[in-house]
Amino acid sequence: MTFSRLKTLFQLLIIPLIFILSCSEPNPLFPDSDKKIYQIEKGTSFGSTWELVYSIPTHFGRHTTYLEDVSCDQYGYIYVATGGEGIFKINPSFTGASVLKNGFIKYIIETDTIFYISALLYNNNRILAGSTDLMNFGSITYSDNGGFSFQSSIIWNKYSVVVSLYKSPNGDIFAGCYNDIFVSHNNGSSWKNILPQSNDNFGYFYSFAFDKYANIYGATRHGVYYSDSKELKFTNIGLGDETILGIDINSSGWIFASTEFGKMFYSADEGKSWKQIMNYPNYSALSIYINKHDFIFAGTTNGLFRSTDNGGIWELVGCENQSVQRIISDSLGNLIAGTYGSKIYYSFH
Repeated sequence: MTFSRLKTLFQLLIIPLIFILSCSEPNPLFPDSDKKIYQIEKGTSFGSTWELVYSIPTHFGRHTTYLEDVSCDQYGYIYVATGGEGIFKINPSFTGASVLKNGFIKYIIETDTIFYISALLYNNNRILAGSTDLMNFGSITYSDNGGFSFQSSIIWNKYSVVVSLYKSPNGDIFAGCYNDIFVSHNNGSSWKNILPQSNDNFGYFYSFAFDKYANIYGATRHGVYYSDSKELKFTNIGLGDETILGIDINSSGWIFASTEFGKMFYSADEGKSWKQIMNYPNYSALSIYINKHDFIFAGTTNGLFRSTDNGGIWELVGCENQSVQRIISDSLGNLIAGTYGSKIYYSFH
């Protein structure tokens, strides 16, 4: 979820209907000719060139559609979360797309209740989704049948929006909220709050990254926080004056963190010191992804940037004048970027 959308959500108390990307069995294709997926040719660009794979119309149905998140499964299908019109499943190798109808969609339309579903993780054939409603009741739900129905695994009567869901290398799942982190050891069936009655003002945990030992780094409104994988006690390790939106770690263990106001920092000593390597003050650096070659990709509010030398030089490689919400890779290492304008871009490794 974008930082700007999160601010608007609570400043205006108008919450758009958001559905999260997920994984399921194929559904019937849309017959509409204007809702098409674009054929692309395979190549090798290492993220230097990007092709448009799919574009969701701004007004697909009864609600305005905005992309919130992107994911993919082990078979290469891409899953797109949109604001207003549900979950789209895309196969970039042929034309067509399918909508995943789920319990949330049916429930919201029947009751005219507006939910904000803001985080998703697909793991071991289970879709996990985080949400909140206008009464500020937060919840994490899951589906084991491809999104056709969901059941709650945790509900709390508390101002706590679930903004991120990440899986650690040891299989634990972390849910980032406002001043809260929940952890599940059983694929989301049950959860434990690991920041109960904390005195620290973390703000939101926008994203997480994990090192090779499964130690945890959290991107928050007040800097970067760290916990080892066993004690699960978070402490600030720097950049406390910055709103950190994206975080990732390269193969050498260097930590990279992007900020609300277009900065990027890195630490080569586990957070003891930080060095700035990007400064685009007119943009927000929304997301980071580091590929297997240690190329850094920064999704900003003005396109997708790449650095091949640990942040020394940056080049605009795609999605110009668009907000890049999320950058991921598929099982083959191909890169996928989703923009706020409901477009999916693809770059072959």
